[in-house]
Amino acid sequence: MALFARKGQTICPPSAVRRTGPDLPVPLPLVVSEQGCRWRARAIEALEEQKRSFEIVCTSKATGGQLAAVQAGLGVSPLPASVIAGHAEIRVPPEGLPLLDPCELGLVRAEGARTSRPVSSVVKEILAVFGIPR
Repeated sequence: MALFARKGQTICPPSAVRRTGPDLPVPLPLVVSEQGCRWRARAIEALEEQKRSFEIVCTSKATGGQLAAVQAGLGVSPLPASVIAGHAEIRVPPEGLPLLDPCELGLVRAEGARTSRPVSSVVKEILAVFGIPR
């Protein structure tokens, strides 16, 4: 079983650029994941389409690391809405920044694979977090 941003049952709503702080600096500081992350690529594409200058100031594989950097005011990040829920200091989306196209987060298992009860329980919990009935 794999969890990845590509194809499968959609379990995460569209993402948008989020930020803290009152003003949009130039160049816009970005907090993103590593190369190959679809949310990173979409954020960069959207900013390039707006001809907005940006600088990657922080990269973190971990979503928690990206969230901490945004909360510390280091920059903006294309984090999914589910990640920033409960963080009132983060605006979705901030004025002047583009909404990002949807990026599906999929949960896929191999065809014909049998799933153990513990794995089935984890899958149900993951889907429940995103409000998806199983």
